[in-house]
Order: sequence, then C-alpha cells, then structure tokens
Amino acid sequence: MKKTEYLEELAGKLTFLEADDIADIMLELESHIDEAMARRGDLSEDEVVARLPPPASVAARYRAEMTGTEVPPADDGARAEGRGRHRREWMHNHSGGWSSFRDMFRFTKGNPQELSGSLDGAVRVDIQAKEADVTIMRGQTLSYRIRGTWDEDEAPTVGMDGSIARFTLGDDVDRLELEVPDGVGELIVDTASGDVAATLPDGTAIAVRSASGDVDVTVSGARAAVTTASGDVSIGGSPTEAAAQSASGDISVHGCRGDAAVATQSGDVSVSLAVEDASVEAATVSGDVAVNLAPGARPAIEARTVSGDIAAPGQHVSKPGFTGCLADGGPGAVKVRTVSGDIAVN
Repeated sequence: MKKTEYLEELAGKLTFLEADDIADIMLELESHIDEAMARRGDLSEDEVVARLPPPASVAARYRAEMTGTEVPPADDGARAEGRGRHRREWMHNHSGGWSSFRDMFRFTKGNPQELSGSLDGAVRVDIQAKEADVTIMRGQTLSYRIRGTWDEDEAPTVGMDGSIARFTLGDDVDRLELEVPDGVGELIVDTASGDVAATLPDGTAIAVRSASGDVDVTVSGARAAVTTASGDVSIGGSPTEAAAQSASGDISVHGCRGDAAVATQSGDVSVSLAVEDASVEAATVSGDVAVNLAPGARPAIEARTVSGDIAAPGQHVSKPGFTGCLADGGPGAVKVRTVSGDIAVN
C-alpha cells in the first residue's frame, strides 16, 4: 500500500472527527511517513507503510479516547478560533492522537540489526511480540532469524526454559522468521500488532492472540486457535479442531477434520468441513456466512438471520425481521447466526 492510499483509507475512517482535525492529522502523519522513508533508506515506501498499524486500528484509538470525553465542535463567530485550538490541544493530549505517532514509527530509530541461531530440545515455542511480523515454516531444526532496529539494551531475548523455547521481541523488532521441526507439539504467539503466517509440521498445534494483524495458519493433524481484535483470519490444511474470533475481520476455515467455532463482529465467515461428523458454530453481526459440508454429511442445522437470505436444506421460516431454517440430522450439527447477512449451507 502506498502512502496516499494509507492516508485516504484512514481519513475515511475518521469521519467522527471534525474536518479540520482530520486534515491536521493527515498532514502530521504524512510528515512522519516522509521522515521515516528518509531515515530508513533500506525500506521501500510500501514496506514503511506496511509497518504502520492498519488505518482501522488507528481510527479505533481515536474513537476510544473520545469515549466519555467532550471534544468541543467548531463554532461560528469570534469563538471559532479558540474552540479550534481547544480541539487541537485535545488531540495532542490523548494517546490516540498525535503523541502516539512516536510509537507508530519506532522502527525508524537505530541501525538495522539481525539476530539468528538455533535451539535444541524444544517441545513448545512461546513467542511474545509487540509489532513484529511473524513467519513460521517447517524445518529440520528450530532455527530463527530476527530483524529490527533495536539498541543494545533493548535487544530481543531468546532461550530455553526447560523444554519451552521462549522468544521475547521488544518494540523495535520488525520480523521473526522461524523454522520448526517435527516434535514441537505447540506454538503460542502473542502479539500486539503484526501479521502472523505459519505453515506447521504435522501434529503441531498453534494458538495466536493478536490485537491487530492478519493471521494465516496451515495446520495438519492438530488444533488451531486464533483471536484477534482487528484482522482477517485464515486457518487451512487439515486441523483437527479450529477456533477463531475477530472483532473486525473476515474468517475462513478450510479442510477442518473436527469441530469449528468461529465468530466475528464485522466480517464474512467461510467454513469447509472434511469429515461427515464434524460440527460448526459460526456467528457474525454484519457479514455473510458460508458452510461447505463434507460429501455425504447430513448434520442437524439451525440457521438464523435478521436481515438476509438463507440457502440450506431443511424447513425454512420467514417473517418480518427474521429468517430461519431448521433441519434434523446427525452426526454433526451446524449452528449459524448473523444479524445482517446471507447464510449458505451446502
């Protein structure tokens, strides 16, 4: 994404602010982006922008700071200039405002650093990250490569705690690339802001908690669980069980060989099952839901929507403000709910 695209998307999500405030934010943020590009000549414009929080997350911080706080509107006449100054002071004094730009651009300080190596004997991997993107791949040994711009006293730490490999990534780590061998039973990734992409060995489970970032994992013969406040979630491969939650983002689960439970406040949901006796529970407030059953499956079905259409086998009920579908069956059950969206089960 280019700088202009990022700024345009953010401006479109800040419409709850005054137009003058939005314009000031855009000018200030643009100057920070230009400065970051000058400082980090090793990064392209797209790479600099990719390291910023998603526009939706930045807007959410402003909105959260406004909750319960009066921001005086613009006024005509002699008091207009004073009120405008009051609003600008409010923006400066709240963490969701301009002062937070320092946090957004931490990656511009210091010199590029790299830390790499390998660990032996791990059966679990625990990753604590702040803003780093995390990429996990299959490998022959548990090896890692960490890149960022940290100072000596803020370097990431890596080590073994019994049979647990622990990675603690500070504010200034941009990326962790990790190779995972057979024999590692579980990975736990906890990150504040950053994308997570993982393709795991057979039998390795994963749990991801993210405040802001997209998560894309491929799991075979193990459980996958993902929770994110803002970001899309994709779980593929052949997980034995899948659980995913997002406050804002699309969720897709494919090839699941066991039960799947997915929920998002705003986004579409797509689930496909690989076995006849698997069950699905899917919910979204605003979005469509699609469930693809395994060949030959005849599960019990309960589907409900307030505003939308339902395409599913079973007995349909439609009345003002409600559409539903019920079907007896088993083994397995499908329970789908959406407030505003269509439902398809096939």
